[in-house]
Amino acid sequence: MKVIDMIKSSPYYAASSNSIVIHSDEHREQRFNRQECFKKLTSVFRTAGENVIRGGSAKGPPKDLPKPPPGRLSTREARMRFTSQKRTERKAKETKSMEDRIARQKEKKERDRNRALVASRR
Repeated sequence: MKVIDMIKSSPYYAASSNSIVIHSDEHREQRFNRQECFKKLTSVFRTAGENVIRGGSAKGPPKDLPKPPPGRLSTREARMRFTSQKRTERKAKETKSMEDRIARQKEKKERDRNRALVASRR
């Protein structure tokens, strides 16, 4: 299938005027709507190009892509694990800082209570 045929099969193609019609009213400002339209247009062209290059649908990569050797992570998996590890460390740090903050608040309350007791005895 040719690129032009793929573009004509997109939902934005208007056969009556032989043109692509893209509309966006998601935002209140015109410039943001214009950006959305450009995103949709580039998406149409990218999808059409990918379909032609791959010779099929753009739903996923071709089946014959090489897999990483056993025992070695793909780049995507390594990045995902690294991101997950960062997130876990951040959560642990937040939990620790929260526990420290609560402990400091309790100590402050205790000091204030002791000061109030000392002041009431005078």
